[in-house]
Order: sequence, then structure tokens, then C-alpha cells
Amino acid sequence: MGTSPQIIPSSASTSSKPGSSYTLLQLLHFIVAVAALVVATLALLTRPEVIKLLGEIINRTQGALSGPRPSFDPFLARILHGVQAATILCFVLIHRTWLRQMASKLTNAMPVAQKTLEQFSEGWVYMWYGWVALYIWFFVSARWSESPRVLAVSDVLDVASGFAIWWCFLALDMPSVKLKDHPHRDRAFHLAAWAVGIIGAICAFLGVADRLFDLGHIGVVVGLYNALALAFLTGRLGSHYMKLHRSILLCLYLYSMLQLFYSFLPLLKTAIWAPLIFLLALLFKIAVAYAGYDMMQNGGLRRYLDEAQAEAIKS
Repeated sequence: MGTSPQIIPSSASTSSKPGSSYTLLQLLHFIVAVAALVVATLALLTRPEVIKLLGEIINRTQGALSGPRPSFDPFLARILHGVQAATILCFVLIHRTWLRQMASKLTNAMPVAQKTLEQFSEGWVYMWYGWVALYIWFFVSARWSESPRVLAVSDVLDVASGFAIWWCFLALDMPSVKLKDHPHRDRAFHLAAWAVGIIGAICAFLGVADRLFDLGHIGVVVGLYNALALAFLTGRLGSHYMKLHRSILLCLYLYSMLQLFYSFLPLLKTAIWAPLIFLLALLFKIAVAYAGYDMMQNGGLRRYLDEAQAEAIKS
């Protein structure tokens, strides 16, 4: 492929068994995921209104199903949102450590790989930080979860994390590092980043306007913006260089579909459907975390970076 001999050995070296720090972080990664699912599921299943509704569904009675729909319990909402915020924060701290360890193994002889990893890391970390901010906001505002102003703020936060997902995709998909003899090599990347940023701002504006002035659910563009971002990124993570397991990719594609439900959450006023959506979101975020774990720990991201460096040399 015309690659320099230094590149292939560097990729091979990443396939060796991780050290003790990696093993500890892997264990912590697993414990956080399991604990989050257990706590969130128990919180959901032990709520009296959920138990009542499940019992009526099982008995095929029509009482609660045909009657008024109870609102999403603020106490339950705080539990689910608090668990998500804490889980996401743990994941981002672990992934930051892994990305820094990966960056330390890239030599100055691989400037394109270094810069590409730096760009991807920025998007990946800020994606998680955006989700942390969103769920902290959900946690704080749970008592007023149906307020248009509260929902408007959540739309803006959701678009912010969506832009970070787009950034990750662009960093992996396009030449994003300029070279000494090719100073405009990154121009298309920056133009694309500006484009998705402007589109994101428009989506956020429409989402806020829809929340405040009830414009007929035009705010669905917020969910669509994030859904497309995650679908595009999942397609890139499905590259043969990454070699992510197909079950993880399936979860990510399903998560991209779930994004479209976000704008319609106020319509899901039953005591069970709204928390189930958030529980599914937690499950799929764990899938995103394991996609990161897989590509960082099993050499997929490093193989991708090596290929980026090789392509830069050939160009």
C-alpha cells in the first residue's frame, strides 16, 4: 500500500495485552455499566404506579389504559437522570484516560495520526460532556419537565452533543490535517464542520421556537439532526479497520432511531413509556461506551490512524 515500514509495527504493538491500568479501567467500565442498569431498572420496577400499570396490562384490563394518563413521576425522573449523568461522567473519565494513553504512543513521525486522534478525541469527549450537561439539566428540572422553557433548554443541549457526534464522524471520514506541501488539505473538513454547525444552530432555533410557540412539532429536526449524526458515525465505526462487533453496531443504529422519539417525549405522558425511553437511552449509551472501549482497547482506532498516516504519505 506504499506505507512506510514504521507504521505497520506500531499498529502491531497495540494488539499486545493491556497493562494493569488498562485491566483496572476495563473492570471499572464493566462495573459502571452493570450498576447503572441495575439501579435504573430497579428504580423503574419498584415505583407503585409502574407496578399497577404493569399489572393491569398483564390482566388485560382497560382501566388505566383508557383513563387519564398520569404524568412522569419527578422522583423517578430524578433517579433515572441522576444515574445517567453519573454513568456518563464515569465513562468520559475512563475514555479520556484511554485516549491520552493512546496519544502518548504516537511518535512525532506520525503527525497526521497525532492530529487526527486529537480531533477525534475532542469530539468524542465533548459528546459525553454534552450528554452529562443534558442529564444534569433533566435532573435539576425534573419537577418542571413539561415546561416549554425547560424543554427549549434541553433542545439546545441536545444539539450541542449532536454537533460533537458530527465532529467525530468528520474527523474520521475526511482529510482533516493540513500538510506542509498541501496546506489546504483540511479545507473541506472545516467547511463541513461549519456546515453541520450552522445546520445544528438552525435545528436548535426551530426546536426552541416549537417548544415556546407550539409550531406543530417542527422541533423534530433536533432528533433528526442527532439521529443522522449517530447513524453516519456508526457507519464509519463499521469500517473494516475498526472491526467493531456487529451487535454493537446494531445497538448504535437502534439508538440513532430512538433519537427521533426525543421531540415527542411530552406526548408520552404515561407513567411507564417515558421512563422506558430513558432506560433504553441508558442501555444504548452503554453500547456507545463499549464501542469506544472496543476501538480503543482492541486496536481498531489505532489501525484507522495508521491508515490515515499512510494515506497522507501517499498523497
